[in-house]
Amino acid sequence: MDILNFIWNVIVLKEKLIKQWKYLALLVVIITTSMVMISYSSIVKDKWVSDTILAQPYYTEILVLDNIIDELKTVNENVDIEDINSESIFKQYVEMLNSYDVKSEYLNTLGFNDVNGSLIDGVFKLNNTPDNTLIEIKYTSNSGKKSFKELTGYINFTKDKLNKRYEKILLSYKKAIFNNLQIKKAIKVKYSKEKLLNEIKLLKMSSQVAGSAGVNNPIINPGVTMSLPISLGSKVLISQLNAFEKNEFNPYLDSSSIDAKISILNDINIDEVNFTPYHIIKSASIPKYKSSPSHFKFMLLGVILSLILSMVILYLQIIWEEKNDK
Repeated sequence: MDILNFIWNVIVLKEKLIKQWKYLALLVVIITTSMVMISYSSIVKDKWVSDTILAQPYYTEILVLDNIIDELKTVNENVDIEDINSESIFKQYVEMLNSYDVKSEYLNTLGFNDVNGSLIDGVFKLNNTPDNTLIEIKYTSNSGKKSFKELTGYINFTKDKLNKRYEKILLSYKKAIFNNLQIKKAIKVKYSKEKLLNEIKLLKMSSQVAGSAGVNNPIINPGVTMSLPISLGSKVLISQLNAFEKNEFNPYLDSSSIDAKISILNDINIDEVNFTPYHIIKSASIPKYKSSPSHFKFMLLGVILSLILSMVILYLQIIWEEKNDK
């Protein structure tokens, strides 16, 4: 009887141990899977995202550019300067922000090597409206401060590039206006020289004719119309001739208007063009929380996976026990 009781107790204990082993196995699976997922999340690089929203610039933000164009048109109103407004400037700026080459160039300035499409897509996320009136820029980095600093740097980097583009455009207009004024002045100088030479020839001929005719002094009322200014007398004519030949001053040259325009043109400082091609709707800031990885999400995923594995293990255990019972 005692032997039978002992055997029975062993059997019951075995069943209890088996049941406890099942629960223990389930617990081990859950804890192990969760720890693996948490460990993996700690290996994955942190991602911090800073973002900003930009819109078309206000008139005051591109006023410096508009003023320079007005000054150029004051010097030469016929200069063909392209229509520059908030819409066209912002459209160019959005195109520059989305440019693969500009993004690559900026990342190179930050020390990134082997910049490729996947790296650029991982760092930049840009969404602009179809009519290009708004653009949202998201910048991803491995720390909150870096994402904010590098996003701000990209905004300023593209702003400077667009400013330099317009500097080149306006300098080309300025150079074209200057060359046009120089040509006009050269024509005036050439014309005045030719006119002066003709006047000298006329004075020489008139003085010779007056001398031959014995008209040495001016005749107040000659009584007839003369094609040559002989009535001035040879003395006056020779005196005027000597003055024209010896003096560098050309009375027929008047380039004061052109010289004034050139002076105004030289005073237009295009090298310091600094306009803002956007208006800030939402300023960039240091993000308070990282975007990924989320330890809670990884742990939750670990629990879900562990439950799935536990169910598989239990199912296999049940099948195994049913086979043994048979």
